[in-house]
This record gives sequence, C-alpha cells and structure tokens, in this order.
Amino acid sequence: SVSSRRRAPMPPQRMMTGMQSELEELSLEQAHQKLRFYTALDHPIRLRVFFLITKNPGISFNGIRKTLKVEKGHLAYHLGILKVGGLVNFEYQRKGRQTSSYNLTDAGKDMFRELAKHS
Repeated sequence: SVSSRRRAPMPPQRMMTGMQSELEELSLEQAHQKLRFYTALDHPIRLRVFFLITKNPGISFNGIRKTLKVEKGHLAYHLGILKVGGLVNFEYQRKGRQTSSYNLTDAGKDMFRELAKHS
C-alpha cells in the first residue's frame, strides 16, 4: 500500500513574508493587467481561439470559424474580448478580397509562455 504524506502547512508568518516580497515586485497596474488577461481567457471558446491563433499566426476570421465551428456572431464577440484584453490584434489584408488576419500581441505571446510554463 502506498502511504501518502501530507505537507505541514506553511507557518502564517513565513507565508506573509513570501507574499510581501511578491507584492513589492508587482505593481497595482501590473496586477490589473494580469487580471484582464486571465479574465479575457476565462471562457472555453476564447481559450480555444487563443491557442488556435498561437499555432496559426495570421489566421483569418473564417479560418478560425471553420476550424472551431463557432457561429459568426459568437466568434466576433469572443475575438472582441481578446482584442480589448490586449492579447490579440488583427489587420485587414487584401488577397483578391479583403480578409482579416489575427495574431497574438506581444502581451499575448508572454501570456502563452506563462501558461505553458505552468502546465
């Protein structure tokens, strides 16, 4: 039989010291920005879109829609949240007709690296 050991809880004094040093390094603006990123990704469709754009930089709106099988209105809404959250940007390109091209922002790439580090 495998016995499992439980870690003793960290003493409150030590926990507070660790939190204080982390808080000193993190400004309120940085904390607010991180929360905006996590909030923007806090939906299954947005998370799938985010990872699809990560793997396919420059993918078009219709490319995302067809790959993820999401209705146009829903996709436009969720892409809007990712854009406002500062994770995704887009530009229009002409390839015979006008199409959109979606990419991660630098902040989006940083967030992807952070998520990959913690998985």
